Amino acid sequence: MLEFLLNPSFLFAGTAAVAAPIIIHLLNRRRFKKIDWAAMDFLLEAQRLNRRRVKLEELILLLLRCLAMILIGLLIARPSLDINVSGLLKAGQTERVIVLDDSLSMATVGQQGSPIDKASEILQKGIKSLSNSNSQDIITVVRTTDPNKFVPNGLPLTESSIGDLLDEFKNVQATDLRGDLHSALLTVEKSFESDKSNFTKVVYLLTDLRRMDWESSTKLGSDKGVTQTLQSIADKAAGCYVVDLGSEIENNLVIEEVKPLEKVLVN
Repeated sequence: MLEFLLNPSFLFAGTAAVAAPIIIHLLNRRRFKKIDWAAMDFLLEAQRLNRRRVKLEELILLLLRCLAMILIGLLIARPSLDINVSGLLKAGQTERVIVLDDSLSMATVGQQGSPIDKASEILQKGIKSLSNSNSQDIITVVRTTDPNKFVPNGLPLTESSIGDLLDEFKNVQATDLRGDLHSALLTVEKSFESDKSNFTKVVYLLTDLRRMDWESSTKLGSDKGVTQTLQSIADKAAGCYVVDLGSEIENNLVIEEVKPLEKVLVN
């Protein structure tokens, strides 16, 4: 909070010194022993007429003394003007980038349903939570089966768009294609370089963590693998989260025999 001060301790010292003018003001108001004499009647009448003006002047003088102490402490603390203005502009404005694994393996049905169903439930809850908090965020989604396209791309959260997003996430389905996780992450990483907006980015990866996706070879034009690319995104983003949608226990399946359920008649 006080990173723009080179010596923040002096500011606290100056703030504490504000007590000095207040103590002086209180000491000046001490009551002394009163001795009545004839000439005092004229002085008391003049004081009564000017009492409001005098109190106002004393109050203004007290405030000026306190302000002087604070300014002296601030001056000694040496405020620095090297402030990240862009960071201030980004406060409260967040682009939430969702990397969704919609490959065929996400349709695998286990004891707790399929990973794609879990993803649908999580995305719907997330959008509802953002809508309840009156968030001004924007939503971007990239799917691993179509990694070069963002749909939606930078969609602001409004009353109309929230309903569309909920419907889209409710009906999200896994395709019969193989996902390309590395290409999807590379696309997200490149968006940090081309994006000139004032939005901070938070990236969410929803996947079933299949080993073949994470052990894939590096793509053409990139010397980084999946893990390195994800780490690079985490370094640039305001937040980066990997949501594991896979089942803890999955048995291997193998086809041992193929036969008809009923007798087959020939000719």
